[in-house]
Amino acid sequence: MRVPGKISRFLEKWGHYLLAALCAAVILLSGLWTRALSTRDAEALHDTAQRLADVTAPPAAFIPLRPCAGAVLRPFSTAPVFFPAVGVWQIHPGVDFAAEEGEEIFAVGDGAVAAVAPYLRIDHGNGYVSEYRGLRETPLRPGQAVRAGQAVGTAGAAVPYEGAGHVCVRLTKQEEAVGFGDNWLTNPP
Repeated sequence: MRVPGKISRFLEKWGHYLLAALCAAVILLSGLWTRALSTRDAEALHDTAQRLADVTAPPAAFIPLRPCAGAVLRPFSTAPVFFPAVGVWQIHPGVDFAAEEGEEIFAVGDGAVAAVAPYLRIDHGNGYVSEYRGLRETPLRPGQAVRAGQAVGTAGAAVPYEGAGHVCVRLTKQEEAVGFGDNWLTNPP
């Protein structure tokens, strides 16, 4: 391909400057691109680290209160326990408290109602959720704020696989059942 005379003379005179300017522009743009990516990556890494800290740190406002004054009938257990109502051995991911029909049940900590059916779920933040099974009724609605020790409903419904006469309260962290240790054995509502 033949280049017209004017363009050829221009490139002979200024071509090396154009090539140098083009190389400098490419280097500058790649540096800016790399800096933008590293800044974005650093921000993403910081955000991920913060989310992990939020998940693993216990919630600041979470105070595990007992949900009622009744005796602990069956504690939290990662070892299989026998469920006579269904005749099986399985883990018990909650704590069963004796509760008479109509007895008030209280929130174990501050949070917001995540669901009311099929059982009450309160989100305490940082991945912690308490679940209340065996409630006959609850006046709460999804999204409603709840304070530790606030009445969340009344006992009276049968707990699946376990029967009536108690409430089963579970605590989960990132949807994995966790126990409260001995807090519920000594911490009255």
